[in-house]
Amino acid sequence: MISRDNATPLQEQVAEDIRQRVRDGEYEVGAKLPPLRELRETYGVAEVTVHNAIRELQREGVLVSSAGRGTYVNALPASQGSGDDVDKLRRDLASLSSRVERLEKLVGGADSAGA
Repeated sequence: MISRDNATPLQEQVAEDIRQRVRDGEYEVGAKLPPLRELRETYGVAEVTVHNAIRELQREGVLVSSAGRGTYVNALPASQGSGDDVDKLRRDLASLSSRVERLEKLVGGADSAGA
């Protein structure tokens, strides 16, 4: 997580943590990032620090923002990833698993309503 004892600037630590969450599939491609206030609380840093980390990730192409809609995971550029096909497969599997869970909830809710 974030360490004030680390020589790496806080915004770079935040950016790296978000990158890692994208790599791990915690933040899926197309997923909306939590609001700045929530991220500020999560990392225990100033909102401007989170904002600067997000801007860095936007420049890299990891995140995209839409005015009034929020910030979304775009993709992890190949230069930022491990280059390992297994990592990509893990991310894809995590994404598919999450989608299946959402669909199952929708179908389960529809079955309950019709019963």
